Amino acid sequence: MTDSADATFDQRRADSTVTSAPLPPWSVLRSHASHKLRETEADALFEHLYGRDAPSLLRMAMAITGGRAAAEDAVHDGFVALHAHLRARRINRLVPYWLRRVVRNKAVDATRKSLRLVHGSDSCSEATEAPDPLRNLAAREAHLALAKALDRLPRRQRLAFEMRAVEGMAFDQMGEALRCSRDAARRLFGRAAKRLSKAMPGGFHGLPEKK
Repeated sequence: MTDSADATFDQRRADSTVTSAPLPPWSVLRSHASHKLRETEADALFEHLYGRDAPSLLRMAMAITGGRAAAEDAVHDGFVALHAHLRARRINRLVPYWLRRVVRNKAVDATRKSLRLVHGSDSCSEATEAPDPLRNLAAREAHLALAKALDRLPRRQRLAFEMRAVEGMAFDQMGEALRCSRDAARRLFGRAAKRLSKAMPGGFHGLPEKK
């Protein structure tokens, strides 16, 4: 799928230099309007998002799950959902945030199952003699609490928070993306941070996946 999609896009990009051919599929990531993609465009956008976002999504999932295998499963399931989403739905510039939320929820589900097994097993009593397992468990529970708190935020607050804390966007860029003023974007971020601080045990000190 990768080779054919890339070949299709390369040809379309070459044609666009001399004709009025459509813009590259990932131009929708700069558009507020929703677009329905053709299959070749959906495949090309999928490859673009996979190459661009998979590493950061894996880091986020690993912070939540505490393990690479479970994190890779969450990212895989997220991109499977993205592939179907791109072909079936009208999309716009917010699709990367939709993908991040899907992967985060997959990682949260996996961690919940894992923690139920850990708390329900005899291994917890054995782990009290070794500090590292306990620290790892506490870190996983903290990341899980953060992910759950993020998911409970109003949509625009969650988007503003991820744009600022994860992507490092300036408030004027956030305002353009959210179709509001710079000051409104700042307020959305501030409200989100305040809610997270109240929801997190011990307070909130930043996103674990921030670079």
